[in-house]
Amino acid sequence: MTELQLIEPLDWKFPPKPGEPAAGYASRLAALNGLDFPTLMRLAGISAEEVHSGLEPGVRGVAQLGGLDDVQAEALASSTPVRPSRRRLGRLGSETLVPGAVLAGFFRFCPHCVAQDLVESPQDVPLAARPWLRLEWSINQIRSCPAHGVRLVETRRLEGRDLVIDFARTVANEVLPRLDGLRAEAVTVEPNAFEAWVLRRLRNVKEPGNWLDTMPLNAAVTACESLGIEGLGAERPRLSKLGNDAWAASSLAGFRVASGGEASIVSFLDTLVARSHAAGFVGAKSIYGYVLEVLDRTLDDPGFDAFRNIVRRHAIENVPLAAGSQVLGYVLEERRLHTTTSAAAASGTTHATLRAIFARSGIAPPAGGPDHQRLTIRVDAFETQLREFGAALTVTDVRDTVGIPHKHILELIARGMVPTLFGSREVHRARHRVARADVEAFMARLFEGAVPVEAPTARQVKFGRACFFASTNIGDVVGLVLDGKLGWKGCLHGGRRYTDLLVDADEVLALLQGVAPPRRGLMKAEIAAETPGLRLDVLTPLIAAGHLMVEQEFCPETRRRLPVVTRESYEAFKGRYLTLTEICHAKDLNARVAKRHLAAAGLVPAFDPAVFKNAIYERAEALDAALHDCPPRGAIWEASHRKGAVRGRSQSRNAAPTHAER
Repeated sequence: MTELQLIEPLDWKFPPKPGEPAAGYASRLAALNGLDFPTLMRLAGISAEEVHSGLEPGVRGVAQLGGLDDVQAEALASSTPVRPSRRRLGRLGSETLVPGAVLAGFFRFCPHCVAQDLVESPQDVPLAARPWLRLEWSINQIRSCPAHGVRLVETRRLEGRDLVIDFARTVANEVLPRLDGLRAEAVTVEPNAFEAWVLRRLRNVKEPGNWLDTMPLNAAVTACESLGIEGLGAERPRLSKLGNDAWAASSLAGFRVASGGEASIVSFLDTLVARSHAAGFVGAKSIYGYVLEVLDRTLDDPGFDAFRNIVRRHAIENVPLAAGSQVLGYVLEERRLHTTTSAAAASGTTHATLRAIFARSGIAPPAGGPDHQRLTIRVDAFETQLREFGAALTVTDVRDTVGIPHKHILELIARGMVPTLFGSREVHRARHRVARADVEAFMARLFEGAVPVEAPTARQVKFGRACFFASTNIGDVVGLVLDGKLGWKGCLHGGRRYTDLLVDADEVLALLQGVAPPRRGLMKAEIAAETPGLRLDVLTPLIAAGHLMVEQEFCPETRRRLPVVTRESYEAFKGRYLTLTEICHAKDLNARVAKRHLAAAGLVPAFDPAVFKNAIYERAEALDAALHDCPPRGAIWEASHRKGAVRGRSQSRNAAPTHAER
């Protein structure tokens, strides 16, 4: 321990450089006087450990040894970091340093700075005493030289309990002999904004617009490093395996987030939530990871409160925590978020049912889909959904309550006339739930304006008979009632059940047949009757190949939607193609003879006759030219047989037409 006595200044001495720590300055004084650092400290009665640790007695002793005045001694003390111990945190002036901020057992250096010191120092100073230790060379968070833009080089690390470093001797033994090689091998790096900010804070320089400068240095650095580390994702290695380049990159990324203040940090935390949910995790540790770990370790440090409050509020709003859970020192009084599992337990239903409800409501992706991310839902929104779910009616309940037959209610739901909860209308074979208020409103609209009827006529019928008379669907009849198009409605014996409502069958029939437009599309049989050669077996492959288009169209006569060939595609086909049968009928030709003449003229069918069951040609003037001299039907037989000869049984005119003639 340094004794409280006046220490005589050395005869050979020089003042410290700006920003030079006491340990580096004392080591240079020793080299200037031909001694090593421990020996000089022992001879001067100064504790080398206290100088190395940055304690006030040791720093004051070094200042006396160098003959410094009060201003120089104060500058030396402000540039000397106090190393942490079991009883204290590391400090530099008024700033608190993070654990491990002051390097132990080694230091970093810039070979270009060392070479510059050799040149700029007085030439009568020994080489070992010329390079001086920069403060940033002892700080773990600074890994590059801001003056020369190169990565700092590390010295050999001391092992064991004796970690007091003799800077000048280390430079003389490890650096100077290979300085030229170190300079040639120096790795150029981009300027690092995080390191520049740390260096400014070490020099007690703050920026008014930087949120980090409102916090103590240890809390601000920890915020940057933890956010950057967590931003690496699940692929990051263990912290002990991270190299200097990875630490520098992650710290810079965290600095860019944290320097933007609360809004920037919250946005980054949102990405952590999304990433964790996509991976199937919703717990706080899975989401916030290293950020939560460092904030848990520093609960007793008020300097972290600003950062801790941001993370705590975000966790409470985004993590499904049970009531009574502790979140960074705060006890949660009530649950804010549910998972589907906790929500199912709270509602007394099953996980699958609740997941289906949430999927239909757009809260969750459908079960079994490609997106298996975990789901959270706010408790207030969940309770609203749960109340609606508990009070809603099933299809069976609707049937028993107001008398709507099962098939009718399903059709009305499919048409949207009776709204369902949770979007089940779009789900095949869903177990629908209907709000009681929606059922009551539907029934009120049905019976609005209905007159009591005691003895209905034969044409005053219920919905089922009205559908039968009009050959229509229940949805069409109910639609007329809900739209107010019926002039008369009755309620049997004044009842208010669905089966008590009466309508006029003649009025329903007249409205449905009068309102519906005539059918434009063509049935296959109609096309076959209109165009020779387009039989059913020909139309089928044409439709399959896309030459004729089919759509569903409502038919007023049958009161059904029927598949028909669109008139536009049929007319377009007719305008472009001719069947061989159509050609032969128009020109009274034999199909085989006509086909031979067309082939001789180089005209072939547009489609394969083996697939499309007939020869179909594109309309062209060449067709008429090729068939100009084609003999009419029967002319070849007449010319090859004597007059009056009788055809054989197989050649009778009453024989069935050929395949092509059909």
